[in-house]
Amino acid sequence: MMHVEGISRMEQTLQRHFHHPKMQETIRQVVQQCDVCQKIKRGSRQYGSLAPRDATAMPWQEIHCDTVGPWKLELRACTIEFKAVTTIDPATNLVEINPIITKTAQEVAQAVETNWLSRYPRPLRCISNKGSEFAEEFQAML
Repeated sequence: MMHVEGISRMEQTLQRHFHHPKMQETIRQVVQQCDVCQKIKRGSRQYGSLAPRDATAMPWQEIHCDTVGPWKLELRACTIEFKAVTTIDPATNLVEINPIITKTAQEVAQAVETNWLSRYPRPLRCISNKGSEFAEEFQAML
């Protein structure tokens, strides 16, 4: 059964535009029988927890860099592969996402330097994983 709050929100939305004498009953019946509604419902039960966060009070002191992808996007009749570098300032939650062609350390270093370090104050620390894209060329750039 879908969360009651979700049903009442749906009812309120539909009542703004439509009128039906048995709208509430019909909505509840359709939602209860809908497989998709049952799978994506928002319940009050939550699973797991987020990792503790050491939020710094000073912006621009630290950045977190990582790569994402490759993701395949299908647009019309062609498939596009997407890769990017993400850079985040954890104090301000400012995020920059910059597309890259390859995941080489040289290209990742250039993307971070061009799109972050040239615009914002130079951080004291740069946190990244130990992937090959953060190897010698990236470390030399920092």
